[in-house]
Amino acid sequence: MVLHLHQVALRPPLAAHVRQLAEHLLLLRVHADHRLAVSLVLFDLLVDVAELGVPVRMLLALQRLGLGL
Repeated sequence: MVLHLHQVALRPPLAAHVRQLAEHLLLLRVHADHRLAVSLVLFDLLVDVAELGVPVRMLLALQRLGLGL
């Protein structure tokens, strides 16, 4: 068994870093204790209500076509 001491690393090349998950993920606007931010929940509700009107209007438009889909 031959030891090559000139090839032995004195320390690992990149030490592993253990990081804790941040309580606030600011880019995603997620709070660790409250899930989604309240402003996102309210905005999502407004978008859902606004999108609901689109299918209702499309039903009226398709009935006027006179073709069965």
